[in-house]
Amino acid sequence: MSARRSSFWLRCYPPAWRARYGEELEALIAASSDGGRIPWRIRLDVLRAGSRERLHSWGLGGAEVPPGEQARAGALLVFCAWVLFVVAGAVVQRFSEHWQGVTPATDRGLAASAYGALVIAATLGAVLVLAGVACALPRLATFVRAGGWGEIRTPVLRAVRLSGLTTAGTIALVLWAHRLNTGQRNGHDLGYQAGFAVWALIGLASLSAWTATAVIVARRIRFTDRMLKVETALAAAVSLTMLTMTIATAVWWGALAHFAPWALHERPSGSAASPVTPQLITAGLLMAIATALAVAGTARAVRVLPRLADN
Repeated sequence: MSARRSSFWLRCYPPAWRARYGEELEALIAASSDGGRIPWRIRLDVLRAGSRERLHSWGLGGAEVPPGEQARAGALLVFCAWVLFVVAGAVVQRFSEHWQGVTPATDRGLAASAYGALVIAATLGAVLVLAGVACALPRLATFVRAGGWGEIRTPVLRAVRLSGLTTAGTIALVLWAHRLNTGQRNGHDLGYQAGFAVWALIGLASLSAWTATAVIVARRIRFTDRMLKVETALAAAVSLTMLTMTIATAVWWGALAHFAPWALHERPSGSAASPVTPQLITAGLLMAIATALAVAGTARAVRVLPRLADN
């Protein structure tokens, strides 16, 4: 049991570090526990040191990391932040489906402007992310032709399987929804709501799997310094769109909270309603966290640009 617990805590460290020092650290952890429970002090020390080593392996651990790796890590951090932002954006989109229909025309001005900015920034951000992926595709093809498929096969197939499960769940959920009325689809059928929750979790798992796969692939293919500069520029632009969307969402929410709070609950115009909704609070926090991560990643990458070559 002690050995299994030691192995569990060793997973805080990156695989390369475990391969080199894992046995020594596992023996040290086992000795400190004397065959019993691992002290919390040891667990926290391992967690802290392991997290530091993982950041170092990702190119986020210090100035001693080569500038190319720092630029790559910064751009990847922006990409991961974008995926988190997409999850938050899906929640906001759910709450913005019918707000215009229940908001008086005279009160829509500020909210409509903010919502328009949100949509434009979201579209631009998606295009920029796709551009970053497209820039990496030729290098990926070279990597696969050189025999790299074996290194990425497992995460790719895992993501594909989850995508297949998500697709099957989507079809089943759509067919189920067509058999229900509007009220049942909007919270009055517990079975459908449970099915929707399971589908959402599977979709989130699929999105996470593809994100992890993209990071794994990006860390294995070779980028020239010029390509890293391009990816850094795209990452900076994506961060700007995320900041714009966060501000636009806050303004849109504030405008509706003042002029038409019922629109946040899909109630008839003039109904009494609170402008505070747990879902939007969660989405707003996720947006703020994702934006902060994106800005940090951009700053990390931009800082090393002068140390990159022009070829």
